[in-house]
Amino acid sequence: MKSYLNSSWISLSLSSPSGPSLSSPAVVLMFLVVTWGRGTSGQLGHGVMVSSFKPKYVKSLESLVITHVSAGWSHSSFVSDTGCLFTCEDSSFG
Repeated sequence: MKSYLNSSWISLSLSSPSGPSLSSPAVVLMFLVVTWGRGTSGQLGHGVMVSSFKPKYVKSLESLVITHVSAGWSHSSFVSDTGCLFTCEDSSFG
């Protein structure tokens, strides 16, 4: 996967009305999901509660076609092409 993330033709630019997000999911290259940023609540989906400042592939979503992503302070959400919702968080707020 590393070669995909280092390709010069990939450009990701994510922004929100309130400024840059602390965790950033993206769907690139045929629905490959990568996440990066603040991860201390498990919101990056890497199976650990640590931050990642370089995009990392989310292995748990590799068999799915992800069509929508969303991120908040302590969570990330992913929707598949079949309408299934997947979330990454520490569940401290429900």
